Amino acid sequence: FAGRATVPGLFSYLESLLPAGPTPLATVTGHVLGQSSLPGVTVVVSDLLTPHWRSLVGLRAGGSDLLVVHVSCREDNEPDYQGDLELVDREDGARLTVSVTEDVLRSYADRVRTWREEVVGVTAASGGAYVPVDADDNIEEVLLRAWRRAGVLR
Repeated sequence: FAGRATVPGLFSYLESLLPAGPTPLATVTGHVLGQSSLPGVTVVVSDLLTPHWRSLVGLRAGGSDLLVVHVSCREDNEPDYQGDLELVDREDGARLTVSVTEDVLRSYADRVRTWREEVVGVTAASGGAYVPVDADDNIEEVLLRAWRRAGVLR
């Protein structure tokens, strides 16, 4: 999508997407870089739950501005589970049995905070903008607000 006239089509396309499967960010980054040498804004909307999330900074190499819209939910950031559980990954069906205690929740919260700080730092160091959003937010409002905050729109 290129140009202001395509924004309504972009929002229609985004609203039609359903989450499914893993996101090969390194492959997608290479594909995007090979598509165009025109400057512009590359917007990545992702939960970033992939080992290859750092590959996003390569998008700046193509001369584009980078806006990372990091989607998460309260349950990801502050789970309130207790006891013995089996967690199932919605993307690949992998299962993990865990025993959740207060200490485990504190450790998890520390790791999530540290990881988010790393994502913000890596994005900023590459010259990109980072905008955290909640999965329940309206994508059109989120993107317009994020683009304004990042200086992409006035």
